[in-house]
Amino acid sequence: MTITYEYSNIVAIICLSLLTIATVFLFFSNWKNAFSPYLILVLLFTGTAYGVEQGRQGSELLSILYTRGNGIFYLSLMNIFLILLFILTFAISRTEQKTKSPINFPNIFISILCAFIIIYYMYGMAQSLDLGNIISQYGAINIINMLLLIKILSWSINKQNQLDKFLKIFLYPTVLMGIYGLIRYVLFGGDPANAYKVDEGRNVNITFFDNGQSVLFSVVFAYYYMKGKISKLTPRMFQYLIMAICLANIILSYRRNAWFGLSFVVLWLFFISNFRRKIMILSISVILLLAVSTVYSVRFNPEKNIHKKAGILSDVTSSSGEFDLSKGRFSELYFAVKKASVSPLIGLGPWGINSPRITARDYDFVHSSIAHIYIKLGIVGVFLYVSIFMSYIIGWLKRRKQPWHSLKNKILADAVFCGFLCEIPDLFFGSPIIIYRHCQILAILLAIPFLCRNIDKHNTVNHERDYAKDTYTNSLHSVAKCKEI
Repeated sequence: MTITYEYSNIVAIICLSLLTIATVFLFFSNWKNAFSPYLILVLLFTGTAYGVEQGRQGSELLSILYTRGNGIFYLSLMNIFLILLFILTFAISRTEQKTKSPINFPNIFISILCAFIIIYYMYGMAQSLDLGNIISQYGAINIINMLLLIKILSWSINKQNQLDKFLKIFLYPTVLMGIYGLIRYVLFGGDPANAYKVDEGRNVNITFFDNGQSVLFSVVFAYYYMKGKISKLTPRMFQYLIMAICLANIILSYRRNAWFGLSFVVLWLFFISNFRRKIMILSISVILLLAVSTVYSVRFNPEKNIHKKAGILSDVTSSSGEFDLSKGRFSELYFAVKKASVSPLIGLGPWGINSPRITARDYDFVHSSIAHIYIKLGIVGVFLYVSIFMSYIIGWLKRRKQPWHSLKNKILADAVFCGFLCEIPDLFFGSPIIIYRHCQILAILLAIPFLCRNIDKHNTVNHERDYAKDTYTNSLHSVAKCKEI
């Protein structure tokens, strides 16, 4: 079950070939579905090979789908494909006069941030920096990639049937990955990208090391939890089974960011639920606490051959249990921010490798997307970056209180918002900015709730127009009957 790692080059070539063929076919049949093959690949393939034992033994980093083409084209083939998809989608959407970007998302901050990055890139080229370094994944280029997918989704999904298709495209691959993750965990030793086993020597299997996969599972869990209120066709036990599969994958990922993110999701669902469903959430919370406690004892307790501190905060505290910014995991943040203080306003540059490198341990990134942005883009970048998420949260909380025509659309939007809640810990203590797939998932989280709202508003207007038309027609018939009488 490690075929995607052991034969990653072959798998990548096959998938990219199928992606190209399917996308070309859809462009000629219905261009608004052309993003579907790309999205399916993003949902089916995780975005990191960190911790893969085979990759550590080789002289080069193990190639996965999102790195195929690097070193030859500077950008990966998936990244190049995204840019071409954006250009073609933009060009075709402009030819349809009725096609307007329905997204109501306050994306002014991400647009300005991307413009700032591009201008910085031009400055870097003027300084004769290597092009591979300028557009490296270890810089800020994935923010631009995130904006590209947001625009593609906003141009492609502006009607109810397109939103329904997106829902199927999202649910089926994610549920399939959940089943695959548990089968691989039980029968084949779990995810081969297992840093706990390879780097720390712990005798522990995991479902998915990629935290982005847990974010996707949180969306599906929240969707089926809320969908139960109106579902009549889907058997209730089937929904419970899918929810259990998603929760099991998140818990058995052994990622603290995923656990804390899941707790945010549960708290939000408790807040928006009625009394009967609050009881259900409390019951689920008890089960989750027991499950996490059991997994925690394996993940963070010391083993006989492990000379490492135990505890959930063992890597962020000193040997005496105190927080020491100059030691442990926070040391990279400490030294990185210290080096970036030479240019606090606009940072050291949005490219990959800074000179000197940004941490004392020669890392090109730090485990915090906010700190990473500060180092690369300074206070200006951090303000714009944080503003993206603040405007997203405020904008969604405002819109979800408004009247909705379709409860189905609101449930999907709320479920995707839950995915963003699950992502919050990783934004502070993870490195999603340097992972191509993770930023693509983030683009989905930012775009879909507002697309759902705009489509729902469009449906409401059409419903009211049809109702008025029917009322007017019926009144004419009544007048005609009166004249006949």
